[in-house]
Amino acid sequence: MVTRTNKPVFSADRPACFSIPFPDRGRGRGSLAVALLNDDPEHPIRFTEALLWTHMWGIGSEELDRMGVAALEGMGGRRLATHPGVLCAPTECAAAQAIWAVTMIFEFDASLVLASGDIILYASHDSQLYVACRSMALRDSLAREYAEYWPVRMGDCPVHMR
Repeated sequence: MVTRTNKPVFSADRPACFSIPFPDRGRGRGSLAVALLNDDPEHPIRFTEALLWTHMWGIGSEELDRMGVAALEGMGGRRLATHPGVLCAPTECAAAQAIWAVTMIFEFDASLVLASGDIILYASHDSQLYVACRSMALRDSLAREYAEYWPVRMGDCPVHMR
């Protein structure tokens, strides 16, 4: 198992989070990546630029782990063990969606920090997506929006934020 323990967080005094369980199928996880990262100006979480950081892999079977690492390394053009971060420029929304979808498909632990600084996404090996927001108002607004399409659980924060 490979791990990077330092994860981005907002103030832990009053974490503003919700979670969405990963869909069972890869296509559903890809759809969730598109739902979360979109460059449409009207989208609730508008993609402008993001840093994706993979914290932990090597959790599942060795074969699946090798496939996931190979996919991420192929997309990022560098070794995951030495370069676990990928910066996606404003013109690379589709690349960010693909990398985030692969992270969820292989259930690696990863963070995606949006350039706005208002939202941090966490993918977890426990098949959960966590959305951490800078404010409760933003959390409530996003949770209402996503609850129309996804099973949202309010107040569910990643362990490292509790």
